[in-house]
Amino acid sequence: MLAWLAYTITVSALLGASALLAERAARLRRAPTRWIWTTAILASLLLPATIASVSVQLPPVFTPAADTTPVALRDTTSSVLAPALIAARSLPASAGAAWSGVSNPDPLVKRAWAALSATMLLALAASALALALRKRRWPQRRVAGATVFVAPDAGPAVVGLLRPRIVLPAWLAGAPPAQQALVIAHEQAHIDARDPQLLTVALCLLVLMPWNLPLWWQLRRLRHAIEVDCDARVLRAGHDLQDYGAALIDVGQRQSGFVGAVAAMAESRSFLEQRIRLMVQSPKRWSQAAAPLAGGLAVCMLAVAAQVAPPNAAQPLAAAAADPLDRQQVPVKASRLVHYIGAYQLDDLTLIEVTPDGRRLWMQMSRQQRIELYPEADDKFFSRDVDAQVTFKRDANGKVDAMLLRQFGLTQQLPRLSPDAGAALDAKIARNAARTKPIAGGAALLQRHIDRAVDGKIDLQLFTPALAQKVAQVQARALADVQKFGKVKAITALGVSITGHDLYRVHHEHAVRDWHVLLTDSGKVAHVYSREVF
Repeated sequence: MLAWLAYTITVSALLGASALLAERAARLRRAPTRWIWTTAILASLLLPATIASVSVQLPPVFTPAADTTPVALRDTTSSVLAPALIAARSLPASAGAAWSGVSNPDPLVKRAWAALSATMLLALAASALALALRKRRWPQRRVAGATVFVAPDAGPAVVGLLRPRIVLPAWLAGAPPAQQALVIAHEQAHIDARDPQLLTVALCLLVLMPWNLPLWWQLRRLRHAIEVDCDARVLRAGHDLQDYGAALIDVGQRQSGFVGAVAAMAESRSFLEQRIRLMVQSPKRWSQAAAPLAGGLAVCMLAVAAQVAPPNAAQPLAAAAADPLDRQQVPVKASRLVHYIGAYQLDDLTLIEVTPDGRRLWMQMSRQQRIELYPEADDKFFSRDVDAQVTFKRDANGKVDAMLLRQFGLTQQLPRLSPDAGAALDAKIARNAARTKPIAGGAALLQRHIDRAVDGKIDLQLFTPALAQKVAQVQARALADVQKFGKVKAITALGVSITGHDLYRVHHEHAVRDWHVLLTDSGKVAHVYSREVF
């Protein structure tokens, strides 16, 4: 998740740079620019999600008899710029959290994302409500042929979404009629172009990714583009440039109160100066040549943004050669990956499902995080996210019938289940996870074994054979960790996780930790780990 956020921010920044160049080209030709930034905002939201998740199947135009396979868009990108490569090297523990028991930041990041979006949505709703309440206190008047609100501390601006209305500050009611007419013309131009609706849609889109800082900058550029385009429409309608510029300066010197994210005539002094320069500048000789150049650079920057690889894109062979385990990724045909599809049983309550996606292969352990497998030889794969290597075994007929999973120095053979057996085991796992209470006696069992471990004893007979082998290999380290926590002072059952682990909060002598225990039908411990409670 962290790598995907970094990838999205990178793409948004590149799209913003492309839009900036396109804006420059459009202004050299005196063309509207607000649609450039609207497109950049939409692309910043859609492009990362599309490339990361969409696959397409190209029609066999030249070889009608050929069996075409879907092509994942992420696999058509270049991973040279992918932030995932950096994140994968700097956060190896978090990437394999679901497999090794190390804390996984993804749920926390997702909750923070949801909280930010909800907070922004509530802020927008509160702002709209406050504006609606303020509008009720504003009297209406006819100014320069238009019915407007007159506010003591707001405007000139357009307020409202479905029925946008102009609001003028009270001081403007005493201004010369010519100046009033120019202000009304500016705000009416916003209404005619549906600028309030455009700005509202952009704000609502920003709610989807409030953490994306380049999106905030793009929104600011959109607001500026809306005002510049509005100035151009007012002048094209026949209003005098000198009088209109004087009206802008007068309004800018008498800034009114904030009325929310609306189309407003008054802006910052620096932007006001920029607007006036754009209005008075005459076309240069080199504009005709500079505009295509800026447009070409914008297209090139857009191409770079489209080529940034998402964090789930296949890494190039050069990156594989630099793998910490010095493993070399090799190409593999998508048609070969279908040989490995299926469910493989680890124990009574643990299933590993293998599924292809285009030219990529994934494995997922019982509702845990999906892990990508990279080919290194025929039937041999490895993971860059966790310590796991997989070899698929074939029977005498050449059909895959088992998986050899090597993890933490231990090799286990997992039989491949038939579809019916796999569905039955998956249903059993689902029933186990659907429990609302831990297994009776589990708390006392956990407390007894923790206290025995503190005393330097681990009874391997209480684990499944696979887990017993793992524990035997790391027994000294496991004992040292538990002894550091101390014996149990109190233990509380918390419930059952989505993976079927019984959850207990244990107050040790020197720490407070949440223990996750997965018990088989025979009462054997199939998986156990603990996490510190912060």
